[in-house]
Amino acid sequence: MTWRSGWTLRVAPTIATDMSYFNMHVSPVNYLPNAISYLVPIDRISYYGLVYGIVYAALIVIVFHAFLRLYGRHTPAAALAAFAFYLSGLVNSGQLSLMLR
Repeated sequence: MTWRSGWTLRVAPTIATDMSYFNMHVSPVNYLPNAISYLVPIDRISYYGLVYGIVYAALIVIVFHAFLRLYGRHTPAAALAAFAFYLSGLVNSGQLSLMLR
């Protein structure tokens, strides 16, 4: 997650001095949260929580709609299945981003 890192997406100085995120990863989609971080007047930790909250909420909404199709518009079953997906270790422990790389 980048926060006000410039065009090179510099990593935190505690990790490496003057090193770009692109030295290890190819992920130009990170420009979007980086650009938005300049517009949102909150600190780094709050911004991190906001971005990951939005990402995981969007994931659960997508899973809920997928289960709605699977269960034939039976909303309680789809909601229960989406909630169970959220409680799975993959999503709840933050390991989903590691698995998607």
